[in-house]
Amino acid sequence: MSGDDSGNADERRSVESAAIAAKIIRLVSGRDVTMVYDRVGMTGNQVTDTGKEDPANGSLSPVPCPLSPAFTPRPPRFGDIAILFRRFSNLKVYEHELRMAGIPYYVVKGRGFYRCQEVLDILNFLSWLEYGGDLSALVGVLRSPLCGISDETLYLLSKVEGGIGNWEKLFHQSPVTSHQSPLFDRIDPADRERLASLAFLVSRLRPLRDRLTLAELLEEILTGTDFASTLLTTFQGGQKVANLRKLIEISRSFADSERGTLRRFIKYLAELVEKEPTEAEALVSAEGEDVVRLMTIHQSKGLEFPVVFIPEMGMMHPPANSAVVCDEALGIGVRTALPGSQGRPTLAWREIGAQRRRKEGSEIKRLLYVAMTRARDYLVLSGEGRGEWRSWLSDFLAGDDATLVKCVDASSLLDECPVLPSAGESTTKVEPEWRADVIAAALKRTIDYTPPPPSEMIFSPTALEDYRNCPRKYFYKAVLGLDEGLFAELLGKKHSAGKSKNGLSAIDKGNLAHLLLERLDFTASAELQRAACDRLAPILSASPFDGSATGVIDDIMAFAVSPLAGELGGSRLYREHPFILKLKGNADYFVRGAMDLVAVSERRAVVYDYKYLLMEDADLDGYRFQIRTYMLVLSRAYPGKEISGALLFLRGGGVEQVTCDFPMFEKELLEIMEGVRLRCSETEFDLREGCDGNHCPFRRRCLDETKG
Repeated sequence: MSGDDSGNADERRSVESAAIAAKIIRLVSGRDVTMVYDRVGMTGNQVTDTGKEDPANGSLSPVPCPLSPAFTPRPPRFGDIAILFRRFSNLKVYEHELRMAGIPYYVVKGRGFYRCQEVLDILNFLSWLEYGGDLSALVGVLRSPLCGISDETLYLLSKVEGGIGNWEKLFHQSPVTSHQSPLFDRIDPADRERLASLAFLVSRLRPLRDRLTLAELLEEILTGTDFASTLLTTFQGGQKVANLRKLIEISRSFADSERGTLRRFIKYLAELVEKEPTEAEALVSAEGEDVVRLMTIHQSKGLEFPVVFIPEMGMMHPPANSAVVCDEALGIGVRTALPGSQGRPTLAWREIGAQRRRKEGSEIKRLLYVAMTRARDYLVLSGEGRGEWRSWLSDFLAGDDATLVKCVDASSLLDECPVLPSAGESTTKVEPEWRADVIAAALKRTIDYTPPPPSEMIFSPTALEDYRNCPRKYFYKAVLGLDEGLFAELLGKKHSAGKSKNGLSAIDKGNLAHLLLERLDFTASAELQRAACDRLAPILSASPFDGSATGVIDDIMAFAVSPLAGELGGSRLYREHPFILKLKGNADYFVRGAMDLVAVSERRAVVYDYKYLLMEDADLDGYRFQIRTYMLVLSRAYPGKEISGALLFLRGGGVEQVTCDFPMFEKELLEIMEGVRLRCSETEFDLREGCDGNHCPFRRRCLDETKG
């Protein structure tokens, strides 16, 4: 596709990207009669030198040699098309035109996520929430869909006493309440309501910003501003909402890294906006679907596509202007210059530069060869300019083989834009009927929008057990990141993490027991083991060491002198052993955790799970589920060994042996993971059947919703 080389590079690129989108539509809609070919088998009647023995006469009969593949023509689909870029510098221009044309596409390891406007809007909101004095962030929030006031209202707010930074003082009360500022009555009533709503949200979230998790804070912002719903009514709204969901997942990962304060998260996002790392926007179309693929030429190596577009043929290779160059054979070359004068390069600098230009020229040719040979049936080249590729193409078109290439004016493709047909429909353009049911269906799709299911998910054994026990509880803990103990305290129930009358809390005792057992030498004598525990307990204890820790040491020693502990001395031990278990279903699922103790002998591999409580007080069903996960991990790691597991109750000395039917348990895990993957909102995570809420810290919310 050729075009007018006048105008600046941005204008030419805009025309080129629109022409590529139009060409794709013409190919897929059938307006351009172009076929791609599928290989369906092999044909031919060539005879090889050797044949197959004929049982009738014992002779060799000729065997057809499959040398000529058979191809079946068909119209191209979106999934047949790839657009190959030298680099992703101008990717956004081409993405925009594809979106405008309604063409589904997938960017292979793209970039631009952190500079999406919806991500910048959230960053502005967080900055204003945390710092308060960032006026540029405030203006960004007020004019964004988070608030959406007019420019006139923004001007009036800048004229109030104290400036726009004092806008919240006007709206802490109802917007219809009289105010001292004479400018208040000039603000549009709709903007007053928006500002009052935002002021209420900011005043509610500001004292909570360090008490909520980052993911929960972002959820509150989206809910309180209807940001996602507003974005869905805009161009590419689905993509924007998917980006917001991705940002929430990024915040959750950031919080898990133990750096997760709001101020650090704001700084982290601001740095990523500045650096713009390789981070693609959230996937709305998956790679395996019928979508156009956008990738760099380097990423396309080894691949083949029926239709390939190579844009930006006129892009010039950036020149190397370094003042100092070096070469192993030629030494160091320098280009020196006095201030205000033109540089004078040394002979070595000139020779090294010429050598590099020859090498770069060969690399540029090789890259073009790789790009062009990715096309199996149809190749489209586009882009004006003075770059090397465009120069070589012009030389080819001026030669004797120019008839092999069809030249099309890019502007002619923009004069008429065909309509994309749906599956099974004809290519004839049909005007839509704006019936009530059509409008209702469109509204429902917008209001009930849910992001696409993830292609990868990571779980902990505890989270899986939570979902198995109560999906709603899983949503509160794993998705929203709510603190179960904090909710228990808010309900007036004493949380086990609180300090007991005897000193250490139950959780502190359990943690201390685990830390001591992690360091205990099972081959040592009882006296040495006791001495080691007495020495380590004051160091490892989370609270000031007191007499309550003595009971923990006594329980540890009771286990250390047991016959079971004696058997451990002859095994290879792995303590607090981390693992990742991968399961394949409709997505890639990973279970990540650590096992308290793994003992491996010649014939057996045994996993032990410590529990610092009495056996009669334990939720045995839940604990069995978790240790079966560990046993499944061992079955993968030691396929030739006998696998077993045991729950060790350190208080009272109880032992619960656990068995596992690995195929059935793996099936159960996959059912749980698939259930989580297909759910998104709170209401989709069901309450546990028959739950009365007596033992759940989230019971008020659940039971109030059920009654409502």
